[in-house]
Amino acid sequence: MQNCLISARFNMKMDVLIQSNYQNESGEIIRGWNISTVGVPCIARGISGGGIRVVGSTERFSDTHEDVEYVKIQTGYNLSKRDRISNIRSKGGLLAWEDNNIAIIFDVVGSTPVLGPFGNIIEYDALVTRAEVI
Repeated sequence: MQNCLISARFNMKMDVLIQSNYQNESGEIIRGWNISTVGVPCIARGISGGGIRVVGSTERFSDTHEDVEYVKIQTGYNLSKRDRISNIRSKGGLLAWEDNNIAIIFDVVGSTPVLGPFGNIIEYDALVTRAEVI
């Protein structure tokens, strides 16, 4: 019953990407990303801190200019630092984070378990940041 109530509050969905490497004919290692899990229930909220604060993003001006975007994700899925997140959307399918109608891809910075009152893991809190995609 407890897991049903907790998972019912996840009002968004996301897709999880995993890294895949292969070697081409010349011996070069090529890194790619494949969708691992589609439609993972979650709650995603933009956070800001430091620099010029705009909801969900941060700009820092020093010797170099940084444009950073952080999102806090709560989910029942244990994310790895080797995963990427994309297509964060409402249950109705509207993209929450997009750039020119293309879903933004996020790198996982870290994930930590949230324990329930009886010591069991009830969900995970993860911090993700916008990936540098070339």
